[in-house]
Amino acid sequence: MQRYQTTSVSTRKTPAIVAPVLFLLDGIAATLHLLETWRRRHQSSMQLARVETRTLRDIGISESRRFVEVNKPFWQA
Repeated sequence: MQRYQTTSVSTRKTPAIVAPVLFLLDGIAATLHLLETWRRRHQSSMQLARVETRTLRDIGISESRRFVEVNKPFWQA
């Protein structure tokens, strides 16, 4: 019976530069995700600022709550 040698990707040696590059790419991806989250929060805040008072009452949001949300910095959830 013949035996075949198999190699898996996890046992290969990778160049020393790969780990730092992957680390950098992960950091860039996380930063882009954070910026997108902040953009969405700002956009939602601006939309809330334009909602009419009657509509606010219909969806159960008070004027004071709207004021708090609209004036909250975009980096705070």
